[in-house]
Amino acid sequence: MNTAPKHAPLLVTIQDAARMLAISRSALCDLIWNGQVKPVHIGRSVRFAVTELERFVAGRSQSESDV
Repeated sequence: MNTAPKHAPLLVTIQDAARMLAISRSALCDLIWNGQVKPVHIGRSVRFAVTELERFVAGRSQSESDV
């Protein structure tokens, strides 16, 4: 029996990141291209740190409240 605590993933796939942000995969690719979201490359794999997605959302929320 495994009694190790379960942790949320630190990295997610592009599909999961897009789902978390409630946007399309192509919209996420545009954000990467524009430098608004930074991916993590592990070999040929592309992943996204959950903290990076949270940073992006917090930055968008902050900039919208400044208007």
